[in-house]
Amino acid sequence: MSLPVSIVINTYNRAATISNTLDSLAFLDYPNFEVIVVNGPSTDNTQEVLKRYGRAIKVGECPAANLSVSRNIGIAMAEGEIVAFIDDDAVPEPEWLGRIVAGYASEEVGGVGGFVYDHTGYSFQSRYILCDRVGNAVFGCEENPSDSFNFPFTRQYCSLMGTNATYRKKALLEAGGFDEYFAYFLDETDVCLRIVDCGYKVIFVDDAFVHHKFAPSHLRDTRRVLKDRTQIAKSKGYFTLRNSPGVLTLYEAFEGLQSWLEMVRTGLRWEMEHGLIDAHEHHTFHHQLDTGIEEGMREALSRPRQGLCETTLLEHARPFVPYPVKRTQTPRLTLCFLSQDYPPARYGGIGKWTREMAVELGSRGHYVHVVTRGDGHDRVDFEDGVWVHRIVPRYFPEEEKLACDVPDTIRCYALTAHQEVRRIARHHDIDLVSAPIWDLEGLACLADASLRTVVSLHTTFKLMLESHPEWNCDQNHRLNYIDKMIRAETWVLANAPWVMANSRGVVNAMRDAYGVELAAQRLGLVPHGIEDLSAKYAASRRDDVVRVLFVGRLEKRKGIDLLLQCIPGLCREFPQLQFVIAGEDDLQNEHGRTYREEFSSHSGTLLGERRVLFTGRVSDDELFRHYADCDIFAAPSLFESFGLIFIEAMMFGKPVIGSRAGGMAEVICDGANGFLVDPGNWESLYEALRKLVSDHELRRRFGGHSRRIFEQYFTCAKMVDQALAFYERILFRHGDREDTVKLSADSVAVEV
Repeated sequence: MSLPVSIVINTYNRAATISNTLDSLAFLDYPNFEVIVVNGPSTDNTQEVLKRYGRAIKVGECPAANLSVSRNIGIAMAEGEIVAFIDDDAVPEPEWLGRIVAGYASEEVGGVGGFVYDHTGYSFQSRYILCDRVGNAVFGCEENPSDSFNFPFTRQYCSLMGTNATYRKKALLEAGGFDEYFAYFLDETDVCLRIVDCGYKVIFVDDAFVHHKFAPSHLRDTRRVLKDRTQIAKSKGYFTLRNSPGVLTLYEAFEGLQSWLEMVRTGLRWEMEHGLIDAHEHHTFHHQLDTGIEEGMREALSRPRQGLCETTLLEHARPFVPYPVKRTQTPRLTLCFLSQDYPPARYGGIGKWTREMAVELGSRGHYVHVVTRGDGHDRVDFEDGVWVHRIVPRYFPEEEKLACDVPDTIRCYALTAHQEVRRIARHHDIDLVSAPIWDLEGLACLADASLRTVVSLHTTFKLMLESHPEWNCDQNHRLNYIDKMIRAETWVLANAPWVMANSRGVVNAMRDAYGVELAAQRLGLVPHGIEDLSAKYAASRRDDVVRVLFVGRLEKRKGIDLLLQCIPGLCREFPQLQFVIAGEDDLQNEHGRTYREEFSSHSGTLLGERRVLFTGRVSDDELFRHYADCDIFAAPSLFESFGLIFIEAMMFGKPVIGSRAGGMAEVICDGANGFLVDPGNWESLYEALRKLVSDHELRRRFGGHSRRIFEQYFTCAKMVDQALAFYERILFRHGDREDTVKLSADSVAVEV
């Protein structure tokens, strides 16, 4: 059933959140809906945000900060048979609207609602709601009450949460729309009751989910504490006298009202005891409750209902405007990436790669989930078209073992990640799980036959052994951590059904180090790609300095010792030369000191003269400005599985210097866009730097070729094209996707 639906968003000073809500609607899998935004008297830049969506949305204006007035304008603008309301700080899951519309199979149904997650994305703010005729709600129903209470003038009835509330437009019109006395509290409770009294059913569906983020507003602060209690008291008094006569006795109505007052006053006492309000506010709120209820009851006795009128319907009528949704060129996939690192927290190469993959796949209309490490409590957020699950590792008893013995922290995180993937799979059919070999995050997922798990290759513990001699200093750590990890890495390489590699170099390195041959039928070669940010970060310097940039952790594996060994001689030879060393610089080397400390002890004058700048860890914004402003990029790592930093520099058209090891030889064309030096050989590095520093024309030529290589091979779009080819190859071979187009094996591996 594809009934036309009008999604209405009523907004007021929510410029910071409404774009995320609007963007999330483009991922709905329902084919026939329009989007209406009714903007209240906003004083922020909401109007400017809405203009960015052009004719994709219908925009109305509400002159008052009154939710019911705004909702009625939205109904008048709606051309769909179903009117769906969602808040401007909420995000629906992709299946939400299709599952909601399925609830309207019977003409008797006048309203359908689903479940609402709270700001964490894990706990429910609302599932089933039963209300009585004084507006008191029961939220703890374990069973779906849709088959009961749906008859006119019932004492209890199903009521919908406003951010996941949909109605048949015909039923809304028969009920008279929203009563505009309700500025924001009990508005949907009242309309649901009147729809039921008109003879319609209001029901719940169990699998239509909306995530409500509770953004601050003019009504509540950042702690979600109401700033004023007058309006809720007015609404309560008004609701009680409007809806109880003829069904409840006067005594029953006032008893229900008194019960609500006691509950609210208990809440005020708790808020004061926990420091959310002070004694003055406590007294003020009590006074507001008393005067508000009295005013609301008086209004119920003295004024007729003011709802959706013919004038509003005629004034705001607009044609149906289909909302543009994301369409995929290939069959739509649901993908789950594991990565303990992910923005905006501190993250390295795996976190960068995961974000680039996830955002690009999301922009193409695929459903993407990222499971990453969180703090404090679990939460789910919709960010840049991606569902980000931030999980806190749980402890699992020792009896819950994995396929191979690993350190306990690794075991518990892998089990926690698997638990979250299984939770996602309860709501969505996951096509593939992608997990990095680093830290063995996907170990539990690999053992789950119900999941198709792809292991992505990155630098491993065994490949790092040579550059971390300090690991051998503590034999207990070596035996009980490092060696366990290496044995488990070997198991993963031998048993993973599918492996994604970013370079042939890392495949060869894995084979040599672990003695495991990665057969072609389970291997996909997908070089890294990144979003092109070169236009955003144009070079800003205007001087004669030749600047060499290094990016990476200051550890032996990254070759920082070799670079620092070259610097004094090069600075003596070239007075215009400057080095910028960007990266985490507080790591101790095998001598128990940091490389920065060692350099300062024998070449401190270069620091004082600002010939050498240690920046420490920098933000992405600062990092890209360093790339834009450098003349040469050098990172003589002993090994890189790929070398994301090189394509970041190439994106800015810079000549690059790396080592002839791992994946670097597949990124750098020696003698064309840079130089490959012998790993661990400082003289080779010195000579490469010397050639580029002394020759402006060579730098210009190499830089231009770097940019051309980046555009041809290393864009984010190119990476995702190849990843999708590999994913589709897996799914076709597995035979679970009837809509999968057969692709040749040649489309997977790409020579660079």
